[in-house]
Amino acid sequence: RHREMYWVSRVTRAVDEGRLELYSQPIMPTRAASPRLPPFCELLVRLRDDDGKLILPGEFIPAAERYNIVGAIDRWVVERAVARLREYLAAGREPPLLAVNLSGNSICERSFLDFVLAQVEDPAIGRSLCFEITETAVITSLEQAVYFMQQVKKSGCRFSLDDFGTGLSSFHYLKTLP
Repeated sequence: RHREMYWVSRVTRAVDEGRLELYSQPIMPTRAASPRLPPFCELLVRLRDDDGKLILPGEFIPAAERYNIVGAIDRWVVERAVARLREYLAAGREPPLLAVNLSGNSICERSFLDFVLAQVEDPAIGRSLCFEITETAVITSLEQAVYFMQQVKKSGCRFSLDDFGTGLSSFHYLKTLP
């Protein structure tokens, strides 16, 4: 717990001071894809520590989730993803499909849903986002997850289950998801 509290203050400061960084990792098909498909990338957040060291999310996300500050990180990532997509559209280029990981805490927060809906009002932006939610988060908050997914899908956004198959009743819950 002491280590987690240490991370809470570091993450809060990093968000306030703009020391989060966004990286993208291409998602490649395992077989030949149609040349008409847009590029597909997963966005990954990193934290730049006070001494300039790059910190991977496995170090700070668990504490951020436990102490309910992960919503600030999720908002930051969604804002940056949408800004990147707007740059593509403004330049007349086809935007990539961007996968964005969301915390289970965030999808249960009504203000986060309102925030996302405001960000994806433009259908071209919505069609270019794929929100990744862990299976565990969905199972833990099934009703809120389904509601979040239903509302955001109306804007054209897609969803994927991250870490699928690690839960106890994966296929049973899968049937209830939109």
